[in-house]
Amino acid sequence: MLNAKPDLVVAYGLDSDFSGEQANVREALEGAGTQIFGINCDAAPTDTTASYYQRLRDLGTVLGRNAEAQKLVDDMQARIAAVQSKVEGREVVRGVFYYSGEGPFVVYGSGIANELIAAAGGQNVFATQASDFPEVTAEAIAAANSDAFFWSDFGPLGAPYLPKEPLQFLFTTFPSTDAAKSQRGGAVIGAGLYPSIRMAEAVEALAKLMHPEAFK
Repeated sequence: MLNAKPDLVVAYGLDSDFSGEQANVREALEGAGTQIFGINCDAAPTDTTASYYQRLRDLGTVLGRNAEAQKLVDDMQARIAAVQSKVEGREVVRGVFYYSGEGPFVVYGSGIANELIAAAGGQNVFATQASDFPEVTAEAIAAANSDAFFWSDFGPLGAPYLPKEPLQFLFTTFPSTDAAKSQRGGAVIGAGLYPSIRMAEAVEALAKLMHPEAFK
């Protein structure tokens, strides 16, 4: 990277990309006069859609593309608002949002995902957890008795951390839940439940899973 002599490096997250052994890389880049901008897509519990939109605007400023950045923000906001208008007044779907593991189970807890899930007309049954990705027991998932199961699809990169058929695995593991009895659920765009430009896409897809009748 140093040999490329970049003027700017856009990092996924300043803390995650330049921690531990990578700390010296940041020092070397900055010492060479390279500007480093952290888009910070780590889904910290304090993240909100508003804070991510502001980071996009900030990146636009760094790149000298303020208008383009604002257009992207406006488009994402408009798409999410359109979904909210379609699902408004419909019964909220209580879901378990499964991330990985076969016991204990890693699920979505606190954080920005809940804002996006709510926009799609749903509720994360583990939203009150202190961690954004807590480990929970099988008993906790069974007791939550959610309306649906959703699993986080990160494509080939996430496959090693999931059962071969995640949704069927959840139905089989928790057969007494309303979700299993109704066979209700599906895959959600993993990157879309993080601070990312795929947030609007994820809200649209999730709303169609939870409230298909609203999109007929």
